[in-house]
Amino acid sequence: MKYVIEKMTVNDIHSVQQVATDSWNHTYKGIIPLDVQNNFLRAAYSTEMLKKRMEESELWVALVETKVVGFANFTPVNEK
Repeated sequence: MKYVIEKMTVNDIHSVQQVATDSWNHTYKGIIPLDVQNNFLRAAYSTEMLKKRMEESELWVALVETKVVGFANFTPVNEK
């Protein structure tokens, strides 16, 4: 099995949205109602928001073979 970390591209957006949804649904099951999770996910992981985050911060994906299985978002700290 080959693991790769690479900078996210527009082509990865759908996969990142799926990983975020799967992660949130599993992690917060029974804690945060599903409709609240879905509302958050629609806003925070919309295609437009992910494109904006790609422009303003560092977004990286983790792949197993060619499948996105995780991601990380790094945002610089504003010292002001």
